[in-house]
Amino acid sequence: MENPRSAFTFLQDLLDSGGARSPLLSRMPESTVQAVGKMLAPVLASIESKDSSNPRLSKSAVLDLGKQIEESCHSHVQRWRYKTTLNLLIEACAKDKLLKPQYLNIPQQVPRHLVVTFEGITPDALQIALAVDSLLERSPVPKPAANWSYEPGIWEFLLFYASLTLSSHVLIPKLDTKILHLQEKHLHSKWLTLPSMRLNPELVGGGLRFPLTSQTQRCLQYLKAAIRAHYKPKGDYLCPDEWRTAQWFKFKLANAWLSFLQLQMKMVAPIPASIRIRKLQELGRVVALLDGIPPFLVAILSGHPEGAVDPMTQLSFGRVFARSTIPRSGRSMPPPPRSNGKLRNRAIGNSELFDLVEQARKGIRRDMSRVHRLEIASALERQLGTNRPTIGSSGRSCRNAWCYGQWVISMLRAPHRPGTVMTWSSAIAAAFFPMFANHDLSSWSAATWVSHTQAAMRDHETSAAKKAIREFYAFLVEEGFTPLHKDVGWDSEELRKHKMRHPMPLIGFQEFRNAMSYCEREDFPGPLVPVLRTKLILGFLLGLRSMEATWLRLSDLELTPDPILRIEHTKTEHGIRTLHLGMLLPEPYLDELRAFRSARLLEAGGNPDAPLLATKEHPSRYDSSYLASLAGIPLRRAVQEPVCFHHLRHAFASWILIRLLAAAGTITLDTQRLPFAQESLFQNEALNALRPLLFGFGPQKQGQECLSHALVVVCRLLGHSNPTTSLTSYVHSAEILLSILNRRQLVPRGKKVAG
Repeated sequence: MENPRSAFTFLQDLLDSGGARSPLLSRMPESTVQAVGKMLAPVLASIESKDSSNPRLSKSAVLDLGKQIEESCHSHVQRWRYKTTLNLLIEACAKDKLLKPQYLNIPQQVPRHLVVTFEGITPDALQIALAVDSLLERSPVPKPAANWSYEPGIWEFLLFYASLTLSSHVLIPKLDTKILHLQEKHLHSKWLTLPSMRLNPELVGGGLRFPLTSQTQRCLQYLKAAIRAHYKPKGDYLCPDEWRTAQWFKFKLANAWLSFLQLQMKMVAPIPASIRIRKLQELGRVVALLDGIPPFLVAILSGHPEGAVDPMTQLSFGRVFARSTIPRSGRSMPPPPRSNGKLRNRAIGNSELFDLVEQARKGIRRDMSRVHRLEIASALERQLGTNRPTIGSSGRSCRNAWCYGQWVISMLRAPHRPGTVMTWSSAIAAAFFPMFANHDLSSWSAATWVSHTQAAMRDHETSAAKKAIREFYAFLVEEGFTPLHKDVGWDSEELRKHKMRHPMPLIGFQEFRNAMSYCEREDFPGPLVPVLRTKLILGFLLGLRSMEATWLRLSDLELTPDPILRIEHTKTEHGIRTLHLGMLLPEPYLDELRAFRSARLLEAGGNPDAPLLATKEHPSRYDSSYLASLAGIPLRRAVQEPVCFHHLRHAFASWILIRLLAAAGTITLDTQRLPFAQESLFQNEALNALRPLLFGFGPQKQGQECLSHALVVVCRLLGHSNPTTSLTSYVHSAEILLSILNRRQLVPRGKKVAG
């Protein structure tokens, strides 16, 4: 009789589900999974026929499969995808202990748009770019040559454009157009704000902030003086009207650039195509790397979608970087941040059935067994009943809440992973009031589904809400609770992932201390004060999610021999992590955690499984949203911006990246110019404590500062699946990092390389 748990039958089940039963294969196309699975299946059948009790995949068999893939695929990308899928299929079998595996050796692939390549860049072109940069370093700025034949101002514009690209490393797309449309409001002391397609300009004074080197500042003043002397631009524009045309840049300025190079570089031979003005930004990326700009910052400066980041708000920028006064008392608190649906629901409607569903939903755990899931589904079904409420007896919100509950029950009984059920159901719960509460689902049109999904995506700024609503709609149609529409338009332009970036408040160290002290001044019950202070520490200094902090047990916080914090109940499997507190926390806050844990252990009668964030009066675990909302009160009083508890996690990511780069030696912090650099966490002792996270416990080797794992460390500390999420959504200090690095440009490049 065939073993039902053999690798062969397991593979057949995977192929029947299109790979959906294995999270390892979730990102691979189903057609690829099927094709590779058919190659692997006869190999598994063969080895199991020889030894079914201990099937072992030999290295030669894997190499033969690799050769088969090489022969059947027609492109490098297809070969890489097939080989990776083969390894994932083998890993899926090995994970269930059905096979002793061997794997293909596949070089890791990196997206081309995040790599600075030398394709099309010749050594001559790079040498010319470096020579232009050296020319601009001279003081005073070079005057137009005697035989310069173009109208006034063009020479000065070329100097500014070249300096902006090669010295200040502003490499965003369509830079030429943005510079020609600059207005005085975009120019600040030592900073330039450029409009961005991915950033709401109304929220941050025009776009992304770029720090200017002293060289670029001189060229800008030189350009402004030339324009004032010869032109009268209309309105607030920096450049004359006649310059702001495509023809002017394409022909006149392009030719003027070639003439500039011939005169200044004394070039006689034909100028390489890769040094033309339109190619200057490609050279600028290589120059930026030579100047020591980390590759992830080059990606941000180049404006790639994967490098699009949320900058800090103007108010935060003034507080943490420009030495603006930090409010310490008195003024009225701003409102909570832009609602995601959870904050507004109770004020708009109420539903006892909805509360029943929410109570059941919050009992779902990612690691729960199928038996436990079925128990929750059965209990919820008994509470809701099998008959749909009528409008007359209970109202629309109650009817829709019943439909929502039936959907949750169906997902609990389906083969979905618990994490998927949690993600989808929480998206509907967050958008329930008012989107789903006040309109009977049986009367929704296709346009209603689109408009409500668009609103949910706008509030959540993620496509996860769209996926959840789409699944909810499919369930309702199948059960006859809402009409089937021929084309809802799920793939329409309105429902594509929102690409607009929003500036985010950045909480500084003084504001954190103020919030800690405000916990004691607010009208909180006395026993709650140390709980809230501990939660603020966990968020700001350790980067925990609100839910992660709330679910901590006393046993998760170990203080001897080395203090560590284990995070096991978290959002995804990648979030399970152990934090070494001695590397991350200042001693005073570590002492506060020690004292709080000792007091809680005494209150809990020595029970190590008792909740960490609890009190003697409330020994059970608090609701995560309740504690987060309470923590938001002192935070908003301290920050004077619309912030919530989750902004502490963003602050941790922003500050820890600066600390890691300083610990690696990539940047040097000027305590006179940077107020935050005076904090204890940026002093040598604290930075040295971080170094094992980057380089291990051995001595740092030469060149390691250029190859540090700072982004990977940030990713692991936050519990993310990849560094891109950490960088683009959580780090709001990129402009500060660039300013620190640009200050270093005052050192001549030759000396810097030698040192």
